[in-house]
Amino acid sequence: MRNAAVSSVTKNLADELGPKGINVVAIHPGATRTEKTDDAQAAKLGASVTIGRIVDASEIAWLVTVLASPKTVAINGETIQAGGGAFGTIDY
Repeated sequence: MRNAAVSSVTKNLADELGPKGINVVAIHPGATRTEKTDDAQAAKLGASVTIGRIVDASEIAWLVTVLASPKTVAINGETIQAGGGAFGTIDY
């Protein structure tokens, strides 16, 4: 329910702010390696995604940087999944 609410707020803000040149995008990172992630946690969570490992916090930071670029003006009101790919799920 919480994720649906975040996506709804993102879309509503994009609808309102897009005409003013402001894009709104939400990133749903999934399991992410940080300095507190141990190897056992990483292996367990990594087995549940298509890339076979959890994403690193620096990879999420890279995505934020790319989405902050004016080159991504076509992406507005979207929730971007960045968790390494869920098996069998199609989001559109």
